[in-house]
Amino acid sequence: MRVERCFSFIDLCGFTAFTERFGDELAVVALARFRTALREIAARRGVRITKWLGDGAMLSSADTEGTVAMVLEVSANADAVLAPALRRAAASEANGYEGDWPVLDLEPSSYEADGHAARVNGAGDDDRLAIRAGLARGPVIMFEGDDYIGRATNIASRLCDAAMPGQVLATREVAAMAPRWAAASDALTYYVRGFDKPLEAARLQTGSSASMVTDPICKLTLPLLSGLETRRRPGGVHGDGNVEYFCSTACALAWEQAQRGEMSAPFPI
Repeated sequence: MRVERCFSFIDLCGFTAFTERFGDELAVVALARFRTALREIAARRGVRITKWLGDGAMLSSADTEGTVAMVLEVSANADAVLAPALRRAAASEANGYEGDWPVLDLEPSSYEADGHAARVNGAGDDDRLAIRAGLARGPVIMFEGDDYIGRATNIASRLCDAAMPGQVLATREVAAMAPRWAAASDALTYYVRGFDKPLEAARLQTGSSASMVTDPICKLTLPLLSGLETRRRPGGVHGDGNVEYFCSTACALAWEQAQRGEMSAPFPI
C-alpha cells in the first residue's frame, strides 16, 4: 500500500566513542534517557517511532509539522536529557571510579554543553554526545504493515548521516512545512552515498526574535509570533502576564490536561 509520510532518522552520535571511554553501564544510562524522551515526545505529538536503530530511531507521521516539532524539541533538550549520564561520566573522570554506578546529583558545571553537544570535561570532540537528524517527506510503500520502502526514507536516513552533531537537516519540502516558529537556512548541497545526484537540504532550528517565550510543556524557547497557541492561566486576571504560549496544539492540550490533573507531569528534563 502506498502512503504519504514524513520521516525522520534521529541519531545519538558519539555513542560508540562514549561507550568505549566510559563503559557499557553509562552508555545504557544515556540510551535509556534518550529513548524515554523520544517515547514521551512522540506520544504527545502523535508521531510514530517506527523502529529503534541501536543508538538512533526512525520516526514517521502524516503530520510533517508535528514531526519537525518533535525533532527540534529533542535537539533543543538534548543536553538536559543526557545530563545524568554526563554527570556520572564527569564523576568517573574526577574520581577514577570503576564498578557499579551510583546515582549522583552533581552540579551542571560537572559537564559542558555546546551547541546541543554535551562534552565531558577533558574529553575531545570524539567523546561528546549529540543529537543529529534528517527529515524528508514523500510517497512510500508500507511493507508488511510496519516498515516503509521508498525514496523519502532513504533521503531522511542519508541526511541524518550528513548532519553534523547538533544539526537537523531537512529537504526543501519539509522545511517549507515546518512550524512558523522554526527557522530554515538556505539550502545547501550534500553529496551522499547511494544517490547519483546531490541532495539539497536546509538546516532547521528554533527561530529568534526580539521577544521570546518558553513553552511550559516542551520547554522550547520560541519567538513571540502571532499565531502561537495560547492558553490563559487559571485564576489569573486578564493581561499578557497571565498567558502561556505553546509551540503547538499538542503541547497546549497537554498543558490543559495537566492543569486538570488528568496526566502526569511532562518528561523531566
